[in-house]
This record gives sequence, structure tokens and C-alpha cells, in this order.
Amino acid sequence: MNNPVINSVNSTALTTLLNKSFVTSILLLLPVAAMADIHAESFLQLGSSNMNFEDSDIDLEGYQIKGAIALSDNTYFSYKRSATDTRGVDLEIKDIGLGYQSALSPTAAVYIQLDKSYYDLDSDFRMFDYSDTGYRASIGVRKSLSDSLEVSAGYQYLDIGAQVSDIFVLGASYSLSSKLSLYADYEREQDYDQLSLGVRLHF
Repeated sequence: MNNPVINSVNSTALTTLLNKSFVTSILLLLPVAAMADIHAESFLQLGSSNMNFEDSDIDLEGYQIKGAIALSDNTYFSYKRSATDTRGVDLEIKDIGLGYQSALSPTAAVYIQLDKSYYDLDSDFRMFDYSDTGYRASIGVRKSLSDSLEVSAGYQYLDIGAQVSDIFVLGASYSLSSKLSLYADYEREQDYDQLSLGVRLHF
């Protein structure tokens, strides 16, 4: 029986091709990025999180905490925790890892990140309980559209136990001041999508 949260269905040939093309395009830009100057930043964000599964009526609501600590001009430590629940289904996802970012231009940057991932699903139906660890590899780009508005797009490869997933991510943030901004993050996987909205504090 398929787990409703961790998708065990292999990606289609078209999806695989798009994933490889996306990653290859970004990797080709890395030599240019190494010549530019950009600084990793430290921040803490807190917001609401909603996960919707297409093949069922499961709709998980909860919160998300995400933070980063700059270790150098280009490297950073990252932590993210999502906790959602509804109708007797509790899901906790944690990612802890390291990332690297570098400039593509004065207004754009590329990032790569590797996380240790922890999944824990508890429900009133014991057959759906699931707990395992794995890793998440991410690559993407960020682009400043103005002094206040920044957008991002990326791809994540998630490997948990025997389950693998291809996830596309989109994000946007709007600065209210040098220390505070609003953010929206969207993740799309074959069987579900997740939307997170909240505030981000910059240090």
C-alpha cells in the first residue's frame, strides 16, 4: 500500500528530462558564479504551512520554522522544521544541512544545499505510521527584482528510505525593513503541494 505522504512512484521520463535540464543549466553557470562576490546571510523565519494531497482528501495544516547561520561569505548552516496535523494525522519533517551560494550577477545568485532529512508520520491508523531518515539535495537560483522584492526557483531531490521524490520549489520575499520581511514558499511534488507563508527576521 502506498504511503500517502512519501511517494513511491517513479518520475516519468518527461519529468526526469526536465529535472536534468534544469540542474545542468544551473551547473553550467557555476564557473561564472565563482568570479562574483556575494555574502551568505543569517535569518529566522516562522509561518503557517499547508500540505494538500491530490489523490486523497488529506489536507495538513500547521507551522514551519526555518533558519540559517552564515559560516562564511558563501557558506551557511540551514535548519527547517515543518509540523502539520489534521484529523488524526501528524507529520513532522526536519532538514539540517549546509549550503553554498555565489553570485551570477549583481542581482542574481545560485545556491546548492545538502540536508539530512527526518520524516515522522503518526496517525490513528497504525498502517500509515512511518518514520525514517534520508537526505535532500537542492539547487536553485535567487533573483532580486527590486530593492524590496526577491524571487527564487529551485529543484530538490529527496531520498527517504526506499522512497525518492522530485520537488520543484518557488519562493518570494518582500522586505519591510533591513531586519524584517514577508515570505511565501511553494513546493510541488507529484502527489502533493505545500504552501508556507510568514515573516522572516534578518540578523
